[in-house]
Amino acid sequence: KIQFRSMVYKDDEIVVANGHHKAPFIAGFNCNNAASGWKLDAYFPYQNNSDRKKFMGHPYGLTWDKKHKWWIFTTQDTSSLFIYDQHGEPVRNLNGMREHFPGAVFSLVNQTDGIYLDTFIPGIKSFMDETKHQQKWDLQSKSSSYGIRGVAVDIEYGLIFVAIEIFGHILVYDIDKNFTNTYNITICDDPRECEPISVITGDPYFPFTLFITERKNSNGIFAVRYSKTGYNIWWQSERYDGLQHATGIAVSADSLFVLSQGKHSILRYSPYSGRYLSRVVHFENNDPSNIVSHRGIGKIGNPVESRTTLGEQLLYIPSGQSCAVM
Repeated sequence: KIQFRSMVYKDDEIVVANGHHKAPFIAGFNCNNAASGWKLDAYFPYQNNSDRKKFMGHPYGLTWDKKHKWWIFTTQDTSSLFIYDQHGEPVRNLNGMREHFPGAVFSLVNQTDGIYLDTFIPGIKSFMDETKHQQKWDLQSKSSSYGIRGVAVDIEYGLIFVAIEIFGHILVYDIDKNFTNTYNITICDDPRECEPISVITGDPYFPFTLFITERKNSNGIFAVRYSKTGYNIWWQSERYDGLQHATGIAVSADSLFVLSQGKHSILRYSPYSGRYLSRVVHFENNDPSNIVSHRGIGKIGNPVESRTTLGEQLLYIPSGQSCAVM
């Protein structure tokens, strides 16, 4: 029941979102202790909270807002953007939150003529006010279940960036203006030709810059300069056949690392121009890059030897930090 999606480095911890639909959770592992291995420090939702587990179905994007001390994450099964506090409890009743589910800023909702953000559906019921039949349909009949992907936050501008795969846009929400959707970022001339997956801020190396992956194209990496009220595309990566189904992305001072899921590889690009530089590793079945093998992972209780793809997200930790691997 382990399918890790996003990873965040915070206060000597690596925090991960488990996207398996039967066992969704967000957990923090302390990697600054004398014992060998990592120590589980935090975990939510608690196992006895079945409703909370339903609402958190298949978490995908995850980020930490250190100003408000919020966990901000997206889900695929309930197609929502959530805010939880540092103790793993939903943040409630903030102005502008739609709260179709407890703690949800917005949700994608099926209607008879299409899929809509509940922000634009007046008078829609919350999940808790629905009948049992409606609740069952709400949780199990989401044709939009793969609509919401990565999320990032800029605490200086108070902006939340959400990758909406099904719309082909990055939606931008202003925390200081009651979560108003102030503008949207369009990375392709035709949004139907883009499926954005991951979005990260460039801090501390590239302030007020977003790096975005989209999975449909071999040049599907973008750098976007943004402000409180607008944006411009800085660059789009060059085409490279080794980039197929781009997912995870991470940035350092001189490199942009991108996960090419279709080619089972981690690729390196220039963060200044989008030029392809090299393949860092690849992790197909025979493990030619000498990293941990499928068989090795299977030995610790996650039998994935037959799978051809393991990669989903990336996390860069600078040398000298407590969780860095030397």
